[in-house]
Amino acid sequence: MALQGYRILQGLLIGFILVGGGCLSSLPPPKLPHYLGTPLPIQKQPVTLKEPLHADLLVLNDTSGKYSPPPLSKDTMDALTKSLRTNLGRTISIVIEEVLPAQEFASGNVLPSLQAFARRQGKRYLMLAVFSSVEVEAPDRLPLQGILAGGSGLVGYRVENYALAELALLDVRTGQILVQADGRAWAVLKRLAVPLASNVYPVVRRNWTFPPIYPDSDEVAYEVLRQVASQDALEQALFHLKERWNRLFAASHSDT
Repeated sequence: MALQGYRILQGLLIGFILVGGGCLSSLPPPKLPHYLGTPLPIQKQPVTLKEPLHADLLVLNDTSGKYSPPPLSKDTMDALTKSLRTNLGRTISIVIEEVLPAQEFASGNVLPSLQAFARRQGKRYLMLAVFSSVEVEAPDRLPLQGILAGGSGLVGYRVENYALAELALLDVRTGQILVQADGRAWAVLKRLAVPLASNVYPVVRRNWTFPPIYPDSDEVAYEVLRQVASQDALEQALFHLKERWNRLFAASHSDT
């Protein structure tokens, strides 16, 4: 009950932020500066790149925000890491050689540690991925059959997750970012306030173009919500990364 009360209060507090002029589409704020420093070390000079590019991968889940949900589960992080590793090879010809253990680089500015690691291992490039989100939960009236008809409905809760995926390809020898991109996504969980047998709730939706997902329980439903939103944000980030990678690669070969 204490956790449920906290989530409801969390939703009300974020509601006050919106009334005060904030916007959930800009939440959570970017996390890369926390790990790479401010201002971000963007590569300014032209570089020569060869495809495929061999790099290591570091995937972090940032939960430092005031309205962040609990950390993603190991299964979710493993799934996101696998998806990212596979799609990097397909979209921008990056071959991931090694996935670095997140627990060794999970706090504060990781750039000095990454550079020290690169010197020891003779590595040059690293793809850094940071996942974060904001979560809002508030009371709601849920339609009996999952389709609203009239003003009545079951007593329940609406949980919205706003996810951010940030990607940065680093030259760890120089400490510079060669290319970066991010993606944002949203998903909603609707669940009943009391444990009733139902084939309609809990349900996770992104938008009406995707089929609904029916988790087995409320406990599982929260993780499904966060995984769906994070995966959709990752796909957006990869789309933007491909565009920027193509421009970078073209510029690096413009004089050859």
